[in-house]
Parts: sequence; structure tokens; C-alpha cells
Amino acid sequence: MDEKLCIFICDFFHEEAIEILHREKISDVVIEPFVSNCGHPPIGVDEISAMIALYKDKYTSFHYIGSACIASAVERLANDSIQHLKVKLVEQCFEMVISKELLLFYISQGYYLLTPGWLKNFESRIREWGFDQSMAQQFFKECSSKLLLFDTGIMPDATEKLKALGLFLDMPTKILPVGLEHFRLFLNQIVMDWRFENEKKFLNNRLSQITRQTSDYALIFDQIGDLVKVANEKAIVKQVFHLINMLFSPSSIIYTPMVDSKMGERIYSKESEEKLFLDDDKRNEFTQDDCLKVNVIFQNIKLGLFEVYNVIFPEYMQYYHGLADVLAGVIGLAISNARKYTELELRETELVYYTKQLEEINALKDRFFSIVAHDLTGPLGSINSLVEMLLDEYDTYDDATRKTFLKRINEAGITTFNFLKNLLQWARNRTGRIQFNPDHISIRNVVIDVIELLKEKAVAKNISLDYEIPETLIAYSDHEMLHTILRNLISNALKFSYPLSVITIGGKKVEGGVSLWVQDQGMGMTEGEIAKLFQLEVIYKRNGTANEGGTGLGLLLCKDFIEKHNGNISITSILGKGTIFTIFFPDKINPESICPG
Repeated sequence: MDEKLCIFICDFFHEEAIEILHREKISDVVIEPFVSNCGHPPIGVDEISAMIALYKDKYTSFHYIGSACIASAVERLANDSIQHLKVKLVEQCFEMVISKELLLFYISQGYYLLTPGWLKNFESRIREWGFDQSMAQQFFKECSSKLLLFDTGIMPDATEKLKALGLFLDMPTKILPVGLEHFRLFLNQIVMDWRFENEKKFLNNRLSQITRQTSDYALIFDQIGDLVKVANEKAIVKQVFHLINMLFSPSSIIYTPMVDSKMGERIYSKESEEKLFLDDDKRNEFTQDDCLKVNVIFQNIKLGLFEVYNVIFPEYMQYYHGLADVLAGVIGLAISNARKYTELELRETELVYYTKQLEEINALKDRFFSIVAHDLTGPLGSINSLVEMLLDEYDTYDDATRKTFLKRINEAGITTFNFLKNLLQWARNRTGRIQFNPDHISIRNVVIDVIELLKEKAVAKNISLDYEIPETLIAYSDHEMLHTILRNLISNALKFSYPLSVITIGGKKVEGGVSLWVQDQGMGMTEGEIAKLFQLEVIYKRNGTANEGGTGLGLLLCKDFIEKHNGNISITSILGKGTIFTIFFPDKINPESICPG
């Protein structure tokens, strides 16, 4: 009977496993489900033995995957040593579809974790537990605060099912699209390990049939025993070079990796000399009797080629070819395994990155709507109230009172406009949709433009705006962003300054760039207040010296724009005496920043 592996897996993950075997075209492995025992007595050894007995005539090996449901049986299984059975015990079944680090993170956030397999028939699952709707709501809310579905993409109506469960339990829901990639790599590792064991058995049987007793074969297996566990292809090649040198004592060895039928960069056993003489023309000078070629093939895919030149005792070349065939099989499995490990590491890194991106985007979305809901309501409500009062009592007011109403409406409108302008710029920058076009800009001209723009506000509070900017001071920056930064910082200084005080805008050339500062003689801040200024989660707000309101969004926008320039912003402040905001623009900007949003 041909070697065939049967993998027993919980029915919550059965459909995913079947789909992976289909996509990977794995014909020597089958998946058999067992009924989930979550929340029930664990599966015993007798039950596992009975399942294996049903299939012992169909399959040659068995692998049982489980978590708490088989934990108590693992030790007995090890002692009983059921023939051809291996057990894969994971702390959490969800580790098959997502990394352990991310799994622990979501558990720590209070999520109740779900799979499509459980969600598919959640009504019957809950009934099996003996819960009605009220009991189910109480149970779920006691152990979690929200529901999270690890969406493998195998269930078309997953969104609708999750929504139905959320309504049934009266709990918020969330979907994390994990796909099948992590599960694929998880199953592939089990299959590769099993195939390697079969390969070892095959090679052992083959070696036992070889009549010639030499130390070469013992040397091979002594050296390659742990080769398949090496997770780096170059490290495997280095060990194979060492083994080939011991077996054949060649003058030179070259390894050429193959990926998708394309040759990769050659690796030489003697880097210092072989690049000088082992070019294509030189290699063609060797005859078949001089060169031993070891084709590295796994599952009919060529992974690479070892070329061994000037072997010792070439008269034994036929025997060497036999050794090379033995080597090729194990090397092929080892290199295939190493590439799988590399792929797994890359996928894990990508998954962590995109999960973090998703969390950041969700946080940005939530913060955006929170700001709109809370900070736009105030000024718009004021405008609406003032307009209603003016319309209702228009004839009873004199011209002076009407002008007062219109002035307040105008101020509320300006506040709303500035808020929306900052909010939209901030949102566009955070989502990468803002143009960034740095150029050599005159700082003095931009400062004068901003002072002119804010002059009326300064006059209204009886505050002087002074600047100390050399005419020759140039910054490499985006004009619109620089204008926005200075407008927000100077507006902020006006807001927190007292009447009859002075605000100074200064700048100078420093090593590596330009330093600018905005200094006021206003309210000042404590260290604790400074620490809150640039937090996205909870934007810090307080009223100015004339009870002016604000959103705190302007400083967040300043920080984003300054960092876009690879610059930085710092704050020094004394409570009751004033604050200095200092920003630095470097002479050079990371080229990756200089592009449309």
C-alpha cells in the first residue's frame, strides 16, 4: 500500500483543511473530521484508538490535531505508542489560522473568538450548551466584551451570520480577514515532516540493501540527520559543501539555486578563488568524468544544482553517483523546508503589519467621527441658535445688537471653517492622500503672510506679533504645509496669550537644517499637559485666556506635517509665564516622502 497520511481535525476547521489540500493538490493526505468537544469532557484514548481502527486499512499514518479536547489523552498516547500515530497539541485551536502573538493580543482585548465552522450552526451549538437567549447573553458578556470572527474566506455568508449572532447576544462584532495562508503553512509543515520521515525510512531501506560496506553512508546520515531542521537555505548549502568535501575531496563546488525555473545567484565553496576561474567557459572544459552533478529535486520540482569538480578517484564516479542520489533526496526536502520556513516568516511579518495598519485605520476612522460628532456640534449649534434668535426677534433689536449677533455668527463660522480645514488636512494626510511638494521657501515671507492673516485677531486681544527672521533664511519645505504649521502655532499662541503681551516668531540656520520657534507670554503648561498634546486617542483641549474654545487638532496636524519633512517639534513651557514651540526642518528629506500622498 502506498504511503498515505490521515489527519484528524476538529470539524470547526474541517472545510478549511479540505480547501487547502485541494488548492495545494496534495494527493497523499486526507482529512477526517472529529466532532468538536469544546465545553464537553475531553476526548479519551479509547475514542482516538477506535477512530484509527476504522481507517487502519486505508492509510499508513495518522496525525491527530487538537488542543484542550485531547490534552488529557496526550500522555497516555505517548505511553501506549499507538503505531503510526503522531499528535499535534496546540494551546489554542485558533493558532492554526493566526499567529500566537496576535491571538494572545485579541484575547487580552476582551474578544470572544469565533471560527466560521462554529458560527455556521451557532444556534444549535448554543442549544447544545443548554442556554436560552438570556443565559447565552449572560455567559458571553461575563467572559468577553465583543465578538471577533477569524474569517478564513471559506464561508460566503459569514458577515450575515456574525451579524445575526451579535443581535442574538446583544454584543458588538468585528471581522478579521485572516484567510487560509497561516493554516496552509501550518498543515504544510505537518505534511513536510511526515514526508521527511517517509524519505528517511526509504533511504534507510535502500542503504540496507547496498552490499558495499563503506563509511561513506554512515558519514552521510551522521551529517544530514538534522539538516532538514535548518531554516536557512544558505546554511544548508554550507553544511552540504562540508559534507561533499569530506566525501569527494573536490577542488571546487558551485551551488546554483532554482526558483520557478529561474537560476538564482551562484554560491561558491571557495569564494576567494572560484569567482576568478569558474566562469561558464572554464566549467565547460571539464568532462563528465571530472564533474559530478547533484540535481536537487523535490516533488518533481528542481530546486537547485550542485556541481562538484575534480573529485578524488574519478574511476569511482559511478559509485559517487549513487551517493549523490542518496544526498539529493534529503537535500531537496531540507531546502524545500527552509524555503517554507522563510515564506512563513514573511507571511507572519506581513500579517502583523497589515493587522497593525487595519487597527490604525479603524482608530483613525473612529477618532475622525468622534471629532466631528463632538467638536463640530458646538459651533454649528451656536450659529443655529444665534440665527433663530435673530430671526425671531429681528424687529425688536436695534442695529448695534444685530451687528453683535452677526459678529458672533461670523466668529462661529470662522471657527467652524478653520476646524474643518484642519480636520480635512489631517484626515487626508493620515490616509496618504495629500500632495507633498517641498521646495526652497523663504521663511520670512511665509511668516509675514501668516501674521497678516491673523492681524485682526491679535488686534482684538491687544497682542503684538513680532518676528525675527533673517531675509536670507531658506527652508526646504512644502509651502502649504509650512503655512499651515505656522498658522496653527501662532493661532495657538494668540489663544493662550494675555492682552498687552508679545508673541515672537524667530528663526535661524542651524547645523543640518533650519530652526523656527513661536514664543508667547501666556498661560503656560505643566509637564503633564505637554505630554497630552500629541495623543491621537484622546485629543487634549482647553480654553484660552478669553475663553476661546478649540479642538486640539491643529497641533496634531502640525506634528504630522513636520514629520512629513523628517523634522521634529519640541515644547518648553513655564506655567503662568509662557510657552515656546520649536520646530526643526532638515536640509535633506527622505526621498520616499517626496511624492503625492
